Amino acid sequence: MKAKQFFHLALIFILVSCSFNPNENYSTIEGQLPKLASKDISFGFKDSLVKTAVNSDGYFHFNIPLKTYQYVYSKELNRKLFFLPNDSLHINGTTDKYIFNGGQSALINNYYTNWKEYLHTVADTANSKKYYSQKPYDFLKSVDSWIKVWLKPLVELQTSYPNLNPDFISFEKLRIKYWMYSDLNDYKSLDIPADFYKYLESVSFNEPTLLQLDEYKYFLSSYVFMRTRNLETLDKLQITSKMLDVIEETFYNERVKNEVSKEVIRIQTNRLAINDTLLKRFKYICKNDLYISKIENEYQTLKHLLKGTKAPEFELIDLDGSKAYLNDFKGKYLLIDVWSTTCTPCIREFPYLEKLRNEFENRDLKIITACLSNETAWKRALTKYGLKHDQFRIENGWSSSFKDDYIKSSGVPLYILIDPNGFLIDARAPKPSENLKELIYSLDGIKN
Repeated sequence: MKAKQFFHLALIFILVSCSFNPNENYSTIEGQLPKLASKDISFGFKDSLVKTAVNSDGYFHFNIPLKTYQYVYSKELNRKLFFLPNDSLHINGTTDKYIFNGGQSALINNYYTNWKEYLHTVADTANSKKYYSQKPYDFLKSVDSWIKVWLKPLVELQTSYPNLNPDFISFEKLRIKYWMYSDLNDYKSLDIPADFYKYLESVSFNEPTLLQLDEYKYFLSSYVFMRTRNLETLDKLQITSKMLDVIEETFYNERVKNEVSKEVIRIQTNRLAINDTLLKRFKYICKNDLYISKIENEYQTLKHLLKGTKAPEFELIDLDGSKAYLNDFKGKYLLIDVWSTTCTPCIREFPYLEKLRNEFENRDLKIITACLSNETAWKRALTKYGLKHDQFRIENGWSSSFKDDYIKSSGVPLYILIDPNGFLIDARAPKPSENLKELIYSLDGIKN
């Protein structure tokens, strides 16, 4: 189908670096998006951001120079789009579902819309717990089976369109492959045989063109975490140091190394598993100034929560309406479970937390919960889940000083461990279902 033609509505602004060359190939992008009327629409490439105005009727039209196929992210559309050189793409939408017309770029973008619907339909019938609880070799076979399931829409598209762009076909197969191979990286078992990891022989760790794929970037990061999963240490700084070792020995392409190191250190920074020395080492490994600046800013925001710093003061409210403060808990180790009534992972941890409470009942550890939800929802949840002991709520929840001081940009559940003198041991402690018990037993004065 031919795309409808519209007059140019605005000049194209190049915000980072993208020069127009008359000899380059172009893709025409135009559309009717009423929700963006009189606003701007932007498309982010690997090294540039192209931006144009949308008129009062929701129309826009411009050309983008392309030498090869590219995935491009649009913040306004909240999705990635696939573009081919010398192609046309018309976007129409009054809701969050967009219809694409034009050349093969349109065909491919409609495929991705349908593929996401297919994903949700199939995933709703899957049992994640059963999936990851399989034995190693069974899990390998399962992943291979799922790859065929997720490739089915592509096979059908190829059947309907024999001249489908071969670059897209290759890229889409790689997207599915790395997406599912991330599951192999994430797989945990007490006894994984060495040949389980033979799948790594068929992957590329240093292919910058694949950085267009979020699935590829996640695979690379998950590989680093997999390599450090079984380290026999509770010291988060040692684990981060080992992660940087893996990055340096695995990734030699600068763009890939920048991307992986940024993502790994971003996660470790949010876990408070970083210090000045590790930050300096990251800055040596990563050559992207923008990434370095973002990590530095995040680190400075969270630095007051690092191990050994004074725990920020807080105010909690119990079932009787009485207030409790940090000083009220001094003299014992304090574990705070921060949760909300709408957080399913929080609720899933309750039985594990109760086991900890029982195990350490007569020791120098106080376990309390602090809920971010409003009083009505909180009391309803306490009744529903049979929660009785040491229950508190945080006045103003997500708008509270507690959120600003302790949670920042993190989510819940969140576990905060404080020493008897009011100093932080770990403001991002492990979950009770993980190795929180081991961390507690490692503390001075807590005897097994």
